[in-house]
Amino acid sequence: QQVGRGGSAAAPESPSHAVPETDRTSRAAMRQATVASESPTASFLEAGRISGVWTLTTHVESSSVDAFEGLRLGFRVRIQQDRSGRVIGSGRKISENGKPITRARQTPFELDGITQGDRLSLAFTEGGARRQSSGTFVLIHESDGRLLGHFSTDAARSAGTVEARRQ
Repeated sequence: QQVGRGGSAAAPESPSHAVPETDRTSRAAMRQATVASESPTASFLEAGRISGVWTLTTHVESSSVDAFEGLRLGFRVRIQQDRSGRVIGSGRKISENGKPITRARQTPFELDGITQGDRLSLAFTEGGARRQSSGTFVLIHESDGRLLGHFSTDAARSAGTVEARRQ
């Protein structure tokens, strides 16, 4: 499934953005700045601003398996964001209940989603010892740079909170 926004033509330049024809570089830069400022992704989550390495920590609040409730899982992921706001990432599970896990127990983790304003919506898959699981994250940018939100997954029908911090 491809995630993204439908294309739209850029609005004509207003007189306040007029630039002499001889300065095409400045004209292009102004056009990009104008489009970016009018875009729904023009915010902290604008193109490339969240690219980098992040640690995501989930806290299971509900699950069909009682033993999973209260579980905290940590993931280290490298995220890339393109100009359209699409986000992809990959990494590994690195901790359980705040304790590092051995490399043999670290499962692969993939992300794919989109930014909309200060909202980041991601679909994820995690490889597991017995089966792959999938779910969603919905995160909001906080003033301190963290991303906070909720997750749900088909792994034991679990759901809870998630926090992401840039490394």
